[in-house]
Amino acid sequence: MIYMNHVMKLQHLIFAFVLAIGNAPLLVAQTDEEGLDATQAKITTVSAMRARKSPQVAAEEVVRLKLGTVVNAVARSANQDTIGGKTDYWYRVDLPNGQSGWLFGGLLLDYSASKRQELVRQIIEARLKAENTDFSDRQEIYNLATNSLNEAKDVSTRAEAAGDGWILNGAKRFVLHLQPEVFRLLMDGIMVAAGISLLWTAFS
Repeated sequence: MIYMNHVMKLQHLIFAFVLAIGNAPLLVAQTDEEGLDATQAKITTVSAMRARKSPQVAAEEVVRLKLGTVVNAVARSANQDTIGGKTDYWYRVDLPNGQSGWLFGGLLLDYSASKRQELVRQIIEARLKAENTDFSDRQEIYNLATNSLNEAKDVSTRAEAAGDGWILNGAKRFVLHLQPEVFRLLMDGIMVAAGISLLWTAFS
C-alpha cells in the first residue's frame, strides 16, 4: 500500500513536470519582447483603442485611448500578429495615465510633430470612409478635427492661407483640403445626423 502511494505521487509529479514543460513555450511567447533602439512616437488611428497588459487580444484591458492619441513605444513583441486582416507587431508604450500597456501596431501610425496635420488628415479621411461607425466614433472624429483646427489657429503666425486650405510650415494642405469654416460645418452636420440616427434607433 505504501509502495502504491509512492508510485502515485511520483506519477503526479511527472505529470505536473510534463505539463509545465509543455506550457513553457506558450508562456514565453506571451511575454517575450524586443527593446527598440530608440523610443518611437506613435499615433492611434481608431476610436477607443484598447491598451492591454500583454501582447495578445485576450489580455486584460488597461485603458482605452482616444482617436489621435500620441504615445511613445519602448519595445515590441518578438512575433507579429494578424488582427482584422492586418499583420504587425504589438508595441509596449508609455500611456498618458503613467501606466504601461501593449497596442497593436496595425492600428498605429508613426508620428512626427512636423507632420501632425498631414497625419490627422490621413486618419480623419480613413475614419470617414470606414463602415459601421457609431455615434462615439463620429464624436471622436469631430473632436480630433476641431482640436486640429484650433491648433492651426494657435500657430496662425506661422501659417498662411492657400486657396482652399492652409499650409503650415510648408506642410500639405490642412484636413480634407477644405476651408476650416467649411470643415467645421461638415463635422457639425455629421454630429447632428449621428444624433438624429441615435434618437431614431432608440424610439423605433
